Amino acid sequence: MNILAVHCNFVSTLEASGHRVAVLAPESEFMSLAAELERLRREQDFIPDCIIQQERLGKRLFIRDLAAAPCPTFFLAVDSHLNMFWHRFYSRLFDCLLTPHASLFRALPLEWRHPEIVLFPHIGQDMPHVPFAERRTDLGLCARLTKHRKIRTWMTELLAPQGLRLEESLPFADMLALYSDTRIVPNESIAFEVNFRLFEAASCGCLVLCQDCGPDQESAFTPGTEMLIWRDCFELREHVVFFTKRPEIAEKIGRAARARIQAEHLPKHRAATLLHLTANVSQGRATGREAARLEWLAEMELARHGLLKISIPWLLDRRKAFEDDPEVLAGTLRLAAESGRKQDALELTRSLLLPAGHATQSHALTLELAGAASAAALQLGDIPLARAHLLAYTRTLPPQHAVSGACAVDIALAWAEYFRKAGRLAQPGSRFDPQRGALPECAYEFLLLARHLHNDPRELSRILEATATLSAQVPPFVEYAVGHLAELSLHQPENWRVRLDFAFACFKACRLELGLAETATAWQCALDAGQRKSFLRVLAARPSHAYIMRLLDISGADNA
Repeated sequence: MNILAVHCNFVSTLEASGHRVAVLAPESEFMSLAAELERLRREQDFIPDCIIQQERLGKRLFIRDLAAAPCPTFFLAVDSHLNMFWHRFYSRLFDCLLTPHASLFRALPLEWRHPEIVLFPHIGQDMPHVPFAERRTDLGLCARLTKHRKIRTWMTELLAPQGLRLEESLPFADMLALYSDTRIVPNESIAFEVNFRLFEAASCGCLVLCQDCGPDQESAFTPGTEMLIWRDCFELREHVVFFTKRPEIAEKIGRAARARIQAEHLPKHRAATLLHLTANVSQGRATGREAARLEWLAEMELARHGLLKISIPWLLDRRKAFEDDPEVLAGTLRLAAESGRKQDALELTRSLLLPAGHATQSHALTLELAGAASAAALQLGDIPLARAHLLAYTRTLPPQHAVSGACAVDIALAWAEYFRKAGRLAQPGSRFDPQRGALPECAYEFLLLARHLHNDPRELSRILEATATLSAQVPPFVEYAVGHLAELSLHQPENWRVRLDFAFACFKACRLELGLAETATAWQCALDAGQRKSFLRVLAARPSHAYIMRLLDISGADNA
């Protein structure tokens, strides 16, 4: 079989299996598939039976002309927990989406979902097993600490007294050598995704302690027998203390993890999956006008986030081919508003506000478009225009579902509620910044916009309450929930329920001492309010409550 591999990390396995592989690793940001296919045919007499592009971390590569591929095409998305904003469009230019984060794609709205999603876990390494008796490090971790990895930083601070050996930057071979010399590896995922570290440490037979990252992780390794889950700092620390003292049990789990790598997660297993799919996958890629539309949307998202060097005026001119498409219109608004073309954005926002059924109105009034138009008006300071778009959308809904908005904050909160009801809570990898004029695309971002727009201190508590509640419901946003709840507790210092929520967000984010201090304060607030029984009832429903009560001697204080 002839395989065209673009930035693929298991090429040698494919070649060792007897397949002819043409390897492309362009440093440019764009690649014309048609031009490369013609060059390969002319220079190497190579016509592919399969094309696979693996997402390149760092500098992105955008392949054009995918609709004209003469064979099955595959996109291997490895970083979707941070890049879903463009993956949701780009992946549909391929016949099949391969990803270790299948649950993220399956949770997308139907209109964004790829028709052929295949769980394709990260690749492990074929490493020899070093007996735990020969390993010199009880607890080790190779991971970068940055301002964007707060929970990871808090986790390392929590485990420092347990003797954690932290290496922030090691070459790949040296990292594997570290794990081969380590018994226990604590693992943190920036967005609660199944990550590379689990497979790297498991390859070396370590006991890996992971956050609860859901079905993608559990399909790769069985919790309890091949790795262990921690849900808060108490479980994490207890795991470390127990298994440091019982290395024979830790080694049993580490051996099982390595056995799973050897049985299912080596390069040969991923190559076999690709070859099987090549023979069986149906053509699921977008073609024609739909392919051109998805190309524009993907390029627009990459340009918005500064990940592609592409002409904004050129992009805006190209969108005219899709004037009637609500998604393209919404994207145009975001691109224009966020790139400093405020007048263009304002004119487009006004032009979209036509009476329902107007003869010149060719676009559909969708949540996506109406929300973007109203948000653009809010960011550009035209409150009546923002309200008009909200009312226009409200008219399309049953009366009992209508939400009104008078001021800018009310309008933003109304959109947050509409997006919440539609299941659009948050975006993986969101770096939304309303201060830069960004336009929100989900409930959480509309709440942040409301926070940015408020000018009355009395509005802040209700905004913070809604934001903290939503962020606590979305696992990747736990560290944000800590910040929102911290601020809310300052505004409502006597509210023990808020303080207790803050405390447990801290425990989940590995901020042990702060969580204990807030729990103690919440307890005292409850006693002062004569709500001892209510406090104990709420606390009893929380994880690790008995341990917390012992640490703080809450039962003793109750009997005093």
